[in-house]
Amino acid sequence: MQISFGLRLPPEAQSVPVVRGLCRLNLRELGVEEQCVSDVCLAVTEACTNVVLHAETAIAEYEVRVDFDAEHCAIRVVDTGAGFDPEVLERQAAAIFEESGRGIEIMRKLMDRLSFSSPEHRGTVVLLEKHLTVLEDSPLRSLSHDADVVPLPTAVAGATSVSNPRPSVATGRRARARGVGRSKPVRG
Repeated sequence: MQISFGLRLPPEAQSVPVVRGLCRLNLRELGVEEQCVSDVCLAVTEACTNVVLHAETAIAEYEVRVDFDAEHCAIRVVDTGAGFDPEVLERQAAAIFEESGRGIEIMRKLMDRLSFSSPEHRGTVVLLEKHLTVLEDSPLRSLSHDADVVPLPTAVAGATSVSNPRPSVATGRRARARGVGRSKPVRG
């Protein structure tokens, strides 16, 4: 079973919490583990914020499409601005102490796959993908047994892809009790 929803929104700051809230509400309602919900919501917030900050003001709206099944989530954030060269972006490293500019690195760390495409510099498609960790009583588990699971599309024509080198970590209750998935404090 695949569940999908899409939004068309004005490129305004007020649209970002709307997208984040709808993603959070839907993922929680379907029994996705809370750390996974938080990761997806922060990544989609970063992608939408980039549209609001960097897309041309002449664009009337941008689109967010969310597709998920019992195992995966794919989110596309699409704008029709001037676009950019994804290869140049890949060569640039975010300065850790800068006030801004770390959103793409955050998305890379939180998601299993991140890709950008900007066909002929006419707009940008950001594709965020993550393996979902679901709770035992998740409706997605029972619904997926009742229907054929259709794999989510993962490729975007002309996309530059960045896979997260770390494997997905089980972050369920038992894993958290063992300390798996927790960050260690940085000591200076």
